[in-house]
Amino acid sequence: MNAVFAASLAGAGFCGASLFGLLGGGITQRARASLLAFAAGIILALAFADLLPESVEAAGPKAIACFATAFALMALLEGLHSSHHRHDEADTTRSIGSEGATVLLPFVIGFALHNLAEGFVVAAGAGASAVAVGGIGIGVMVHKIPEGGSLGAVLAGSGTSRAKVAVIAFVLGLVVPVAAGLTLFFSPPGESAVGMMSGAAGGVLCYLGGSHLLPEAREGGGREAGVVFAVSMLGGVVLLLTLLSG
Repeated sequence: MNAVFAASLAGAGFCGASLFGLLGGGITQRARASLLAFAAGIILALAFADLLPESVEAAGPKAIACFATAFALMALLEGLHSSHHRHDEADTTRSIGSEGATVLLPFVIGFALHNLAEGFVVAAGAGASAVAVGGIGIGVMVHKIPEGGSLGAVLAGSGTSRAKVAVIAFVLGLVVPVAAGLTLFFSPPGESAVGMMSGAAGGVLCYLGGSHLLPEAREGGGREAGVVFAVSMLGGVVLLLTLLSG
């Protein structure tokens, strides 16, 4: 199986799961809070049980530095933005509960970095047999489904328009096969570079999940949102360390 086709399978899995965000238009505020809590749990599980360990394995201490730098940079950028805008109930810098919330862009960037790294990984196996490449593609596709679902929950919880959800899902899904195709035509990035990229993606997503999604979910859903967060994070960790660890 061609590596680009295998990467396309992975991208399709991410894109399809992200389209869950299309359901966001008609949900209640309480359900929206639960979606944000679910997304926060999955994203933090992804950052600590998947991205960080894999990046450290590939790049060593450099990956930890990239993770911490990305996390700190997100906090710094938000702090600089906040210093020029007074916080009030309509402030969209903290809350993602409106379509114009500026925090959606960092989420897209974080997932784009991760999808780029996944595309490089799929293309790295291009020299193997067709069966092996196909197995890699299917494995990555299964791996991408909960990730896309977490992004879909963020989009649904933010009230993003259906057109924008579709565009975001399609573009981020396309990143995987595009990265694989570029890798086949040009010199592939080294394992260390891919690990550092994954570490940076983990830092971005960790900050956004912990500082935006979880506080807003708790504010809108209270104890119920806390339970959803705990279940989704623990379930995500178990899933990533068992069924999806291969």
